[in-house]
Amino acid sequence: GDQTTISRLVKSYNNLGFPAFTEQNQLNKDLTNILVGPFASKIDIENNKQKFNNIADINAGEVIAWTP
Repeated sequence: GDQTTISRLVKSYNNLGFPAFTEQNQLNKDLTNILVGPFASKIDIENNKQKFNNIADINAGEVIAWTP
């Protein structure tokens, strides 16, 4: 992916108070995942999902359980 676009997206999430970071997509090395969170509950995610999608200019994001 385009590093400038990725950095801008991460900064957009951070500016709204959401932690965001990147990791390389394991299935497609040409893709970069942008992870936003963590969230305390699924309701928090659902309430903010549209906002996240708008920032990223996408129609669908994926909700995953993630353990560091």
